[in-house]
Amino acid sequence: RFRADAWWWGVILILRQALVAFCYLVSPDDPYMQVTYLCTVFILYNFGLAAMWPWRVQEMNVLDGVSMMLLVVLALSSTAIMPESPNPRAHETISTCVLFVLVGVMALMSVQIVRKMLMNTLTGRQYH
Repeated sequence: RFRADAWWWGVILILRQALVAFCYLVSPDDPYMQVTYLCTVFILYNFGLAAMWPWRVQEMNVLDGVSMMLLVVLALSSTAIMPESPNPRAHETISTCVLFVLVGVMALMSVQIVRKMLMNTLTGRQYH
């Protein structure tokens, strides 16, 4: 499932799921903060994924990273149909920060993908 040097990644998966389950406890009256919390959890997970590349099969790393980014985009898009936030300025600031971090994670994922593809091309063998 995971590479030998990333055997502990299952603990990270369980932690991510526990943090997602606690989303409703974060500021129950403000759905914007819940979405921001959820996006933060997904982005932090994606950052760790891009840094560690834990899955044994390269395609699983890419699929996991892309699916997390799509979940962030979906969650942020849902804010367009929510009622106005009780604290709009704080939400705008946090959303802007989350967006910049997401762009950074996407750049890190792209670098990892290109690096793995170059390693495969130069060595002529598959790295998992």
